[in-house]
Amino acid sequence: MTRVLTNGLLSLAVLAAACSSGGTKHARASTTASTTTTTQLGRQGGTVNVAELAAPHGYNVNTKADNDPTTQDIMERVWPSAFHVTPDFKVTEDKYLLDSATVTNQDPQTVVMKINPQATWSDGVPITADDFIYFWKQQRDPSHTTDSCTDPTCPSNGQPVDVTSDGTGYRDIQSITGTDGDKTVTVVFSPAFADWRSLWSHLAPAHLAQKVGWNKGFDNFDPNVIVSGGPWRLGTYVPGSSLTLVPNDRYWGKRARLDSIVFHFMPDPVQQLEAMQAKQIDIIDLPPMASAVTAVKNLPDVNSEVKMGLSFEQVLFNARSVGLGDPVVRRAIATAIDRPSVVRDAVGPLGGNAVVDSSRFFVQDQPSYQDTSAGAYDHGDPAKAKQMLQQDGYQPGADGVLAKAGRRLTFRVLSAGSDAAAAAGVGALEGSLRAAGVGVVRESVPDTDALAARLSSHDFDLAVLAQDGSAYPSFENPSYALGGARNFGGLGNAQLDDILFAGAGELDSGKQVGDYIQADKILWDNLWTLPLHQVPTFLAARNTLLNVHANPSGESPFWDSETWALVAVSQ
Repeated sequence: MTRVLTNGLLSLAVLAAACSSGGTKHARASTTASTTTTTQLGRQGGTVNVAELAAPHGYNVNTKADNDPTTQDIMERVWPSAFHVTPDFKVTEDKYLLDSATVTNQDPQTVVMKINPQATWSDGVPITADDFIYFWKQQRDPSHTTDSCTDPTCPSNGQPVDVTSDGTGYRDIQSITGTDGDKTVTVVFSPAFADWRSLWSHLAPAHLAQKVGWNKGFDNFDPNVIVSGGPWRLGTYVPGSSLTLVPNDRYWGKRARLDSIVFHFMPDPVQQLEAMQAKQIDIIDLPPMASAVTAVKNLPDVNSEVKMGLSFEQVLFNARSVGLGDPVVRRAIATAIDRPSVVRDAVGPLGGNAVVDSSRFFVQDQPSYQDTSAGAYDHGDPAKAKQMLQQDGYQPGADGVLAKAGRRLTFRVLSAGSDAAAAAGVGALEGSLRAAGVGVVRESVPDTDALAARLSSHDFDLAVLAQDGSAYPSFENPSYALGGARNFGGLGNAQLDDILFAGAGELDSGKQVGDYIQADKILWDNLWTLPLHQVPTFLAARNTLLNVHANPSGESPFWDSETWALVAVSQ
């Protein structure tokens, strides 16, 4: 068995080059691996060792500076979240943080959340409405909010606030008030915001953030500042090497069964796999590469799983590029691309259950999924695409590339080297486009950070990339609304904006789904983007671990880590 694994590791040179410590982890569609979905008791105590690609830059996961995979894993059950997305993509409230959360009025939309009376930060300060209010104020207007801290040495005092949110949902909040000893939180929205449950993840301790600052106050490892409101708290840190979580003794909910979780920082994926083979590491969560999946499957004492998450690969068109403002050109490109071939080349080697995705707001694992493309782009047809372009006035040049009025249909196709599925997708679509008379210049950047920079500056023609997904459909609004923070292609229209706005504020879930299905139909009619397939996720865990469940929803793999346990000696 060792010989087989070694052969697998030798094939991971590409994996080592392709993986990056920057950006989000597989668009944050993360998984864990297990052979069971029922909670098992196991034994009390023990340590689990986890491999991470990089050390954390800081600990406020709500800032762009600290919103990296490692920080998300570490802080998932340190700072509390009011709601979680379960493995079947359903939203549930954290029953230990909240006693209840209900919409008590439709107009204006009023939400009342009752905080558990026992909910307390690990320094003894109660978790109250003040934490919700502070959290809202930092994110309601990111363009104009400034960081403010009472500590005179605070380096970011008066600086623009750094947040991952673009204000969606938060800006719709008219007021937040606390009553009943600040244990009841009343939130009034105007206009209404249907996905209000999405707003309260990784609450920061307001009493400390107000002192040390939102932007930089949680940059340094300090358990007295980065206090816990969950089952785990920060334990010890060896800079650049490891960080340990230990149980939070003040936690009022379900206590962690393990003694500790140790994160080991290993930027080389091959090193991670070798450490798992040597039983030094119990969990690895790498970008899904076929060679890594094969290598792990050859380990007899490790469970692994490839699952499809809420994020999806897509082709993004830049309307600012010459030729791509023409809907005929966009439709012809989509007609040429054989999406089943892209899925087969990009995901097939992983062994996951991947199929063509034909929705921008729901994935096929969700009951709301509906294909409104009318089958127009189910199979590639380069000959038909070329005919469409010629009917639009394009004629082939000496090299076969089509041109009109001296403008050649040659486009740069951008992807991130750290996104293996995107790279494979580019390879699959290149031949189809060339057969349709469209020239292709492949461009690759190292990681998702570099990709984001290129997208933000509109320095691309076509891009193949992972579109972040969510259980909340309004999360996608900024990607498709005119002027949206993530609308890098500059496409859209007023009709689409009206429907997206209506969907974001529709409190009737059935009607909300209908709004987003209608929005998706408009996107198909105009072909501003071309969905390809769900993003696969991969995680491996040693089979001596219990209750490590797959959750490809976008939550960290540590979403229920307080239930993790080691197999009892007698088992």
